[in-house]
Formats: sequence, structure tokens, C-alpha cells
Amino acid sequence: MKKSIILILTALASLLIGNELSGVAYFKYATGDVNSTTDYNSHGFSLDRAYLTYKKDVAEGVSFTFQSDMQNKGEAFYMYIKNAKMDYKIAENTNLTIGLQGMNMFSTQEKTWGNRFLAKSGMDVNSWSSSADLGVGVYQGFGDIYLSVLFTNGEGYKSKATDNH
Repeated sequence: MKKSIILILTALASLLIGNELSGVAYFKYATGDVNSTTDYNSHGFSLDRAYLTYKKDVAEGVSFTFQSDMQNKGEAFYMYIKNAKMDYKIAENTNLTIGLQGMNMFSTQEKTWGNRFLAKSGMDVNSWSSSADLGVGVYQGFGDIYLSVLFTNGEGYKSKATDNH
């Protein structure tokens, strides 16, 4: 009986999740003080960041994406929701995105200057923008030229509103 319930639950989870579940983890290695009792990440391998992403095609031209972002802040791990969005294909090469979504600044800079595997990009180092925010975006492709217009809150996905508005 127990085995059949586990098989049924596994089959249901497989139907719901399918192949749309993915993840990536970033580790770091430090050669600091082995005897440190205050800095747990000063020596050896440590998990620095992990993303878990679920993407599902809801209907033709409509998809949903949910992505969590886990960060190692030294004393504890913090988890944020990075993406929770619906994408609608409204015309050929035109998409409408509603919800918590990636900002267009980072991907543009990283595609122009290269990916940020070895060092953070200039946008990230100087904290000029959050990498994701809540709002509405329209994305249009014109061959090699790509246009994106976003109307967002402006506070990012890791911070609360700083005033009463």
C-alpha cells in the first residue's frame, strides 16, 4: 500500500513538473583562516548562490516562469523570489511580460561585454539597478535589433519600499 501511494505521488509530481524544472548552483573556494570561528566561508568550498526555476507553457503563446534565488550572506542563507511572471506572445517577435521579471539592463551589458563568470558586470558592481523588478514589459525583435520597454516599481526584488508610496 505504501509503495503504491509513493508511486502515485511520484507520477503526479512528474506530470505537474515534467522537464520544466531546472536549477543552477554557484560555489566558491577560499583559502583563508582554517581556525576562524566567525567567518565560516573563509576556508574551503561553500555554496554561494543557487537558482531553482520552474517554467510551464500554459497555452499556445502563454508561459509562466517562477524562479527562486538563494544567496549565502555569510551567517545565513537568504531566499528571494527573483521571477514570477507570465509571458504572452501578442504578435510575431513581440512579447508582453507581466510580473516580477528580469531587468533589461544586465542582459544587454552582459551580451555586449561578455558574461559575468569571472567578475561582476559594471551594472552589478556599482549597484546601478536591481536585476529584477515587478512591472510590465514589452519586448520586440527586429532581426538583429531588439527593443524592450519596461514599466516597473524601481525598488528591485530584494528590498522593500523605502517610503509610504
